[in-house]
Amino acid sequence: MDPDVLEMRRLLKSQSPSERKDKRKQSYYSKKYFCLVIILAFWQFAHYFSFNRSLRKNSTAVKSTTSHNTSSMIKTAVNTTSKNSTPNNTASINIIAVNTTSIIAISDNKKLDSKSITSHNTTSMIRTAVNTTSKNSTPNNTASINIILSKNLTAVNTTSTIDISKNKKMHWWYEEMAPLFCHNMKPKVENELLQRIFDLAREEINRKSTAPNATCPFQFDFTSRVFHKWRAWGEQTYVVPKVDSNEEEEEEEEKKVDQKRDHYLSYLIIWKGGNDSIRAWFENLSDFSSISQAAMKTTTPDCTVTAIRDPITHFLSGYNEIETRISSVPRKRLAHSWPFGQLDISNERFEQFVTDFLSCPFQHSRKYMGIHDPYEQYPETLEMSHVYSMSSALSLISKRTLQPQYLPSLKNLTYQWAPFITASCPSYMFSSTFKSVILKSLVPPNLHESGVDKLGAYKIAKTVWTEGSRVSKSLCAMHIMDYACWTNLPDGIPSVCLELYESYYKRGVFDKVL
Repeated sequence: MDPDVLEMRRLLKSQSPSERKDKRKQSYYSKKYFCLVIILAFWQFAHYFSFNRSLRKNSTAVKSTTSHNTSSMIKTAVNTTSKNSTPNNTASINIIAVNTTSIIAISDNKKLDSKSITSHNTTSMIRTAVNTTSKNSTPNNTASINIILSKNLTAVNTTSTIDISKNKKMHWWYEEMAPLFCHNMKPKVENELLQRIFDLAREEINRKSTAPNATCPFQFDFTSRVFHKWRAWGEQTYVVPKVDSNEEEEEEEEKKVDQKRDHYLSYLIIWKGGNDSIRAWFENLSDFSSISQAAMKTTTPDCTVTAIRDPITHFLSGYNEIETRISSVPRKRLAHSWPFGQLDISNERFEQFVTDFLSCPFQHSRKYMGIHDPYEQYPETLEMSHVYSMSSALSLISKRTLQPQYLPSLKNLTYQWAPFITASCPSYMFSSTFKSVILKSLVPPNLHESGVDKLGAYKIAKTVWTEGSRVSKSLCAMHIMDYACWTNLPDGIPSVCLELYESYYKRGVFDKVL
């Protein structure tokens, strides 16, 4: 017999049973770990192969693109998108480039961090693309750029109008549904349509609620009409000063011809839209001279401007204004005739306010007091018009061919209003001297008592709104017309409203409403 085999048997006999068992266990785990390593290596290889295959597939068209010609490609893409987009279209450009150094995502409301960008050319490329987008896009067009470059996987953010993650849903709303309610900023104000919109809000406020049914017979449903067709806010038209005689020679020839006639700038008044501050700004600029209401009927403005905010935020601010004003003794008596007025300032009081507002307050049997406006006829009012729809102001100018220009946010109104005026209105309206005067003027701050929220009503209303409850959905339904007309809001449509509108669409509710 082989000596080696004999030696092996001798060694085995010399080992105890426990030692032989440990030896077999060690051999078993060694084989197991070896197999596991092989499997992990195979999985890593398959993952790497799949990733590269996907990357090659997506980047075939731009495989050899350098940072220089990527810049021109983005510029061309943005120009093409802006030219081919309809006014309310939301465009998205996705460009994938290979063999570069960063991943850059242009998204919502965040500034560009240039430190994260390793290439100077890449920085200038983004700036070129954003500038081109802002110049070529129409007022209601929102172009989103999503540039993806490979290797370091570094994310950088800059400012855009609407978050790309919400892009598809908002595109659906702005393209398909919004024009059916408000086409070219002209809201549909048929009484039956307006009542059906309010009926949706009433259904939402009554969902899972033990409160009395907030139905409203058609003959008493004035709330839905005044909410959407309130014209008492009005507008104010101003005459723009002409070019000075000593400056006229320096103006362009076409501007000389235009300056032979008066030019009119109209401000569309919206309560809780910076109204007092903006009118104070016009009054502080003595060069502007306002015209009478009678003259306004025969005058066609060269430019109509206004300032707005998110529609539901506008409602919450209006509610705070109402609460501030009814804190005085005479109006407390009026508010006490309403169910909400019998509660202390709280979440329940705001929820009851929305319920009362939708529950047919004009109906005589309810005996609510202080609902009437304007002041000339009914001095003691609750001034409910502070919460009325901002789109109601558009019905005042619906017969004009030129759409109004609007500042979509009140943030930093002090500094943004003057540049907005000069950029939005035709250049022939302002001489170079007067334009410089406008740009140096600032909008005075808000001096309203409600601005400090001393009662905490605005904070409470905002808390209820952010809960996404039946009250939140009711407010969404109530403001369908606003979100259809004002399509250039910085934050777009709130997600709770967008989901509600999508559910209405899928269930065929909009077909019945329209």
